[in-house]
Amino acid sequence: RLGRALAVVPGEAQFHGLRGAIRYQQERYTDAVTNFDRAIARDDGYFFYYLNRGLARRALGQSGMARPDLTASLRLLPTSVAYQNLGELAEADGNMELARTYYEQAAQGQGASSVAARASLVRMELPDNPGKYLPVRLAADAQKRVAVQVHNRSAVALADVVIRVELQLPGGVRSRTVNVARLGAGKATQIILNVNAEQLSASRGYAVSASLAN
Repeated sequence: RLGRALAVVPGEAQFHGLRGAIRYQQERYTDAVTNFDRAIARDDGYFFYYLNRGLARRALGQSGMARPDLTASLRLLPTSVAYQNLGELAEADGNMELARTYYEQAAQGQGASSVAARASLVRMELPDNPGKYLPVRLAADAQKRVAVQVHNRSAVALADVVIRVELQLPGGVRSRTVNVARLGAGKATQIILNVNAEQLSASRGYAVSASLAN
């Protein structure tokens, strides 16, 4: 039916764009690029054609050609998909600041690209600043023991969380290491140390390291 429609109305950009979208889903990326070329030649003001031509070109390994297409699509209509892909391209080029800027834009949405962007931001920032996503609070439990409360503020699950606790005790400061195997997105956990919490105000806890959960 689509081929018949193109034969009848060959100048209709939407038909060429639709064929390009179908071929993209079929992983016929070279054909998809050809179809989006034809769509753009007939209507250069629709973001969808540039966005999907950029994605097809990226799938073909043509990053240098994909980037201007994705950027052109943003000028017509900002999308998380374009921002996320541009972030990945910038990161692959080693431009981490630009990648972070793109990921931050992509992360504002709700779809799969936004979820991926939020995970990318956490992955980039976690090694140098785990405390941004893993605040630690020390409290006393009902038996006056030290309770180490850890909260995962990120939008992704974290694993291999390492917390250091520096306790002010009568004999001086003692350090303890607390390990959390996995902490879900937005979740919190509490670990009880068999230590008296009398001098809790002079003690502190902080995240040392963590990684993205599989």
